[in-house]
This record gives sequence, C-alpha cells and structure tokens, in this order.
Amino acid sequence: MNRSVPASVSIPALVLAVAVVLAGCGAPVADSAPAANGGEPESDDAGNGLEIRSGSLPIDGDETLERTEAMLGVAIDPPVVYVDDSLAAGGTGVRDPSSFDAVVGMPFPDSADVGGELTVGGAASPFSAVYVAPAEESSPAEIEQVLVHELVHAAQFQQRVPQQVRTEIPDDHRSTRDAELVITSMLEGGAVYGSSVYTERHGLAIDPEIEVLERLYPNASAGTKLVWGPYYYGGQYIDSVAADPDDHWKVYEEPPVTMRQVLHGEGEPVLEPFEATLTSEDDNGSWEEIRQETMGEFVVRLVLETQLSTETSTDAASGWAYDRQLRVASDDESPDGHVWSVRFEDSANASTYVTALASYLDARADSSEGTVSTVDDSNVSAADSNDSDVSNTTWYADEYAFTTATPDERTVALVGGPEAFVEAASVEATADGDPDMETETKTDIRLSVTDTRDENATQSVTAPGLSLGAVAGSVSASGVVAP
Repeated sequence: MNRSVPASVSIPALVLAVAVVLAGCGAPVADSAPAANGGEPESDDAGNGLEIRSGSLPIDGDETLERTEAMLGVAIDPPVVYVDDSLAAGGTGVRDPSSFDAVVGMPFPDSADVGGELTVGGAASPFSAVYVAPAEESSPAEIEQVLVHELVHAAQFQQRVPQQVRTEIPDDHRSTRDAELVITSMLEGGAVYGSSVYTERHGLAIDPEIEVLERLYPNASAGTKLVWGPYYYGGQYIDSVAADPDDHWKVYEEPPVTMRQVLHGEGEPVLEPFEATLTSEDDNGSWEEIRQETMGEFVVRLVLETQLSTETSTDAASGWAYDRQLRVASDDESPDGHVWSVRFEDSANASTYVTALASYLDARADSSEGTVSTVDDSNVSAADSNDSDVSNTTWYADEYAFTTATPDERTVALVGGPEAFVEAASVEATADGDPDMETETKTDIRLSVTDTRDENATQSVTAPGLSLGAVAGSVSASGVVAP
C-alpha cells in the first residue's frame, strides 16, 4: 500500500455498524459477559485459539488470528470474541446544550453517510475481548476484515501502544481534546492500515478499509467526519510512514503529537501554547471557569465545515499554531459561555480565518446586529480586520449569541453562549516579557466579564495554556466521543 498522505482529506472509521452510524470501535467492553440465567457463558467455539461466545463466525477465526499474528510480527494472546449485533442499537442523540459542540453547531454523525457499505460493527477492549456485530446481509469477507481490525487493537493493547503514544505527547498538551484525537488516530489508523494490508494480502472479496474511507469520507457530514477522522487520517498517516505491518510498530515510538501532524504528515510537532487563567475580583463568584481545552486544527476545520465548503474550511484552519477554549458558567440557569481563541502562524492566516469565521456565523445565524464585513485581502492583518466591523457584529442562532474579537494580529477569538454572557465579555491579549523580543508564545488571552446584574461586580477571566479535561472518549476504545 504505502500511499502518500493527500493534502486535504477527511475522516472515517471503517468497521462500523450500519445503524450505529459509524461506530467503528466502540467504548471499552468487559472481558467477559454474563450468561443468561446466571450460568456459564455460552461458548460455540473454544480451543487453543479464539474463544467465540454468544454466536458463531462464518470464517475460521483461528486461521484469521494466525494470519494477523504473522502479518504484525507479534504473538497475540487470543481474546474472547463476542459475536453480537447489540452494537447496532444506535445512540440517543442527547447532548449537553452548554457543551462546546452544541454551541458551535456540530451535528451528530449521520447514518446516511455509511452509504450501505459498512454492515459490520466492532469493538475492542484492553481486557482481552473483542466484539463483532454483523448484520444479516454481512458477507464472510466483511466479517473477517472487521475481526482483523479488532485483533490489531488486541495486539496494540498487549503491546501497550496507548500508553506509549500518550507518553510521547508533551505533558502540558497530553490531556487535551487534540491529543486524545491523536491517540485515537494512532490506534484506529494502525487497525485500518493492518486490516487493509490483510485484505489485499489474502484476497478478501471486499475493498480495503482505507479505500472505503477514501470513497465515503469526502462526502460525509461534519459530524460524521469528526468521528471518522482518526480512522481515515490515522490510516493515511501510518500507511505513509510504515513499510510493512510488522514494521509499523516504530510509528508508535515517535508518534505525532498534534492532529496538525496527522493531517499534514509533518514530522516535527508545532506547539505554541498560550495561557488563559480564571481570576476573580468579585467575592460573589458570579462567573466561574469550569473547563479549558485545546481543540486543534482538525476541530477548527470541522466547525467551519458545518457551514462552509471543505476547501474553504481547510484553507482557513491550515495556519493553526495553537488554541485555547475556555468554558465559563454563571450562577444562574442559563447555558455556559465559551471563548475559543485560535492563534495562527502569521497575520495573513489569521485574516483568512477571520473571513471564514464571519461567513460561518452568517450562515449559522438566524439574525445578526451590526455590520457584517468579511475581509478578502490576505494582506490585511486580523487586527486591521477587527476595525472593519466584524467585531462589532452580534450573531444569534438558536438560544446562543456570538461575537468575534482579534486581541492581537495572530489571534482570533469566538465568544459564544447566552446573550448576557456575550454582551458582558471582552477579550484582550496581555504579553509577558520584553516587547522587543519574540514573546508571542507567552501572550495570554484575557477574558473580562462584567456582571450586569451588579454594576460593582467585575471579574477577570484569563484563558490559560494547556488544559486538563480532555475528550469524553476513552483511548482504550476506538472512537472519540465529542464533548
């Protein structure tokens, strides 16, 4: 295989259950399942190889295990395989209205994006268990491909790949959403790569996972791409740097540390963390920081893509250097507020993002107040574009309000949440050190929120660098759940 990483692609997962809408690999599962009536677990196939429970496979599971071991060049302690279609139950579609994804309008994955091609679901557990969830129409080749995908995960867990990749990510970035997406990309990318090589090597009557992703991903919705991204881009990344599956383990020794690297195939990490902290001058504590995050270039791209074309969104996000997202709650019942500050490599990239962000808000909003002015001249800095009315506009969508700010020429902030929060918030940059020296990475973003319910109460909220709090998905699972 060994294709080069395309300049702009997307994201899928492969090995998903149709109805699950892209559940390539699901949340961690227990290493054994209770049997009906409290008896011994049902076992249709037990021996020195795979132990199959809860059903049967139309393939020789032991042969598949042996082939996978030979391909990967490692021994795999045979996991218990549960054949169960319960993974196809689907999700509830419930989301916290105060969450970042809800505020920016990120949709749930769309089952229509599967296109009827992916009929088998799968999941892997670090506790030596895998699930395979075929549909009635699933072919033996489809089932075998998914089983291989999950056996690669079993090998990854046994080789401590999740821990190895996580350790290589800098401490102050390790717990961010961007880092969790990277870890998932390495796990799912390795499984997609391995199953794709297996499919070609053993002549399965089905397209390799990478090819299916290449076909489906470009036309998928932004919500689907958010889930599929680690599979698609991770598979492309590993395919571009690994000579063979038994050699691909070296990728985990020096993995990418940001999704920017995964997307572009860059060898060196690009990290420009800046700080944000929450301070209060009001003893009443009307506003409170409850979470900080770094979303990464991939999320920046997909947020824009909820309203704009893939090409425009990819271009606007491509100059990403770092970002900080601050979530703030008040002591009333209103939804939380968010300030998402994205720093770019230079002012031209920031200006491109300002234009795209205004277009995104125009398309997202039901109404707006002020003069909306997008800037097309790439020579105009973000700071200059701030004077062209974009920052004087308030957009309204659903129950949220939005404004933008450009605290410095390389940083663009999106303020969103309840109207009262957006009206009360202002964003500015504060630089440490000698202004004549290169101190851009030490620049903090300060959010000042004035409590309009008490004119004497003012709080200072600063957005700190490298947050803790990460994404709601588990690395041992194979799919990041958007917060």
